[in-house]
Amino acid sequence: MAIRRCPYCVETIEAAAIVCPHCTRDLLFAKPLMDSIDALSERVAALEASMAEAAEAAQSERPAAQTALPAEAAGIAVAQRETGSVRWAIPIMPIVTLIAAHAILIVLLDARLVYLRLLSIGLPFVAGFLFRKGAPGFIWIDVIVGLLVACLAIAGMLWNVARADGVPLLPAGREEWSETFQYGLSIALGFVSGALLRRVVLIATLPDAAGGVFARLARAIAKDIVGDVEDASFEKRLKKVESLITSGVAIGAAILSGILGLSRFLS
Repeated sequence: MAIRRCPYCVETIEAAAIVCPHCTRDLLFAKPLMDSIDALSERVAALEASMAEAAEAAQSERPAAQTALPAEAAGIAVAQRETGSVRWAIPIMPIVTLIAAHAILIVLLDARLVYLRLLSIGLPFVAGFLFRKGAPGFIWIDVIVGLLVACLAIAGMLWNVARADGVPLLPAGREEWSETFQYGLSIALGFVSGALLRRVVLIATLPDAAGGVFARLARAIAKDIVGDVEDASFEKRLKKVESLITSGVAIGAAILSGILGLSRFLS
């Protein structure tokens, strides 16, 4: 026997009743609304039960290996996740921008070369900073991508000059090759220095961001200073040492990038 509560006196009554036996109120007009409310309540309860069963089934089917990741595989996992992200479109920005800036500033406007060189240091730096997504990743990825950015940007600039002036695509003579090589290395170092600076930021802000060749070097230095002690304080010192090493390399790469890119204007 289905039961419900009277909407007037809140006493328990039969669902089929059209008059409340307690308060004697007429339920004829309220009964359709009460029937609809009961039907909706049953549907909500059934839906909640179905969702709970589906969640339990999905939880039981999830492999146990996915719930935890070995610490030694953290850097590889980060790199694998990053390969499928949109960060691989970031290096295209400095390539296209530098080629376009060269065509406008140098070929069309015949502006001073120093403006392009400053842009060639700043843009790769920003691109490298945006490109680096995880501190434990591999530094050689940043180096290879920086070299590719430099090679493609230089190739586009050489094509601009060859098309505008009707000269050979490749540099002529040892001096031109040397200047082209220094310019390309300046672009690559700008990209790498930006990526290294991002690593420093990630090491300082993420609790488990330490990793890679700088982490191993930092661990060796920290052990030499404080001894073979593995505790929370040691890990904190380790992150500080790694941050200092990475910062030093980033600053050195940025300075070298500026020297190579502006050497002809500094002499």
